[in-house]
Amino acid sequence: MTIQAFTKEIEDGLQAQLSNNTVAFNCSLSKSDVPTDVTLKSVAAFKDGRNFDLYYLQAILASVGPNKNDDWFLSEEIWAARATPIHKQLNYMHNEKDIIGVITDSILLDAQGNTIFADVSVPNIKDIATQAVIWTHWDDKSVSNRISKIIASIEDNKYFVSMEALFQKFDYMLVANGNVTLVPRNEATAFLTKHLRAYGGSGEFDGARVFRVLRDFTFSGKGIVDDPANPRSIIDDSLFTNAKTSCDCIGDCNCED
Repeated sequence: MTIQAFTKEIEDGLQAQLSNNTVAFNCSLSKSDVPTDVTLKSVAAFKDGRNFDLYYLQAILASVGPNKNDDWFLSEEIWAARATPIHKQLNYMHNEKDIIGVITDSILLDAQGNTIFADVSVPNIKDIATQAVIWTHWDDKSVSNRISKIIASIEDNKYFVSMEALFQKFDYMLVANGNVTLVPRNEATAFLTKHLRAYGGSGEFDGARVFRVLRDFTFSGKGIVDDPANPRSIIDDSLFTNAKTSCDCIGDCNCED
């Protein structure tokens, strides 16, 4: 996928950079040897404790608002992408040739950690959390030992989770003097792209901070990394505790009551 470059962006020499439409951001993780009820529903084979060859991870994948990369997530965009993390890869250090597991579930949480199911509650979304598994059984002993060391480092809180996403377009968010303004990206506003830190800018324009608002994105996976954590991350194995096991309604409903 290639993002359309507007005239001003081409003049600013950003056409090649706009072709890189991937983002990654680091989050802390929690860990557990026991799957949650929600995961039991999502992956039926987890029942009866027979999956002793799996190691479970829970993490905040992304949060509404800006992150340290100056990317801004909107609640409605996270809602639209809420199911996209499932079945995506869990890799080591963002290396697609070093896949060590898979994402099995995702939920939306409000600021109090309650699960959100209904679209009427989209404005209350704060985080999207995921559960994933690392495959712990490998016939190759060198691989098995390496995975054991990775898990040991996770247990020692030395590793974090970094989300991966692909996006097809973006807008801008300008923040100045407490005012937050969403600016659509088009031919008239494309001059702002060169000010974004993602494209080599300072992250500021005319006294305002400039953020990139990701649009039409899909979560494409997450990596185990050793970089600093997202301030919104929660190192806790209870992220899925409040999740209900089923919700059959669509639109206005009482599933979250």
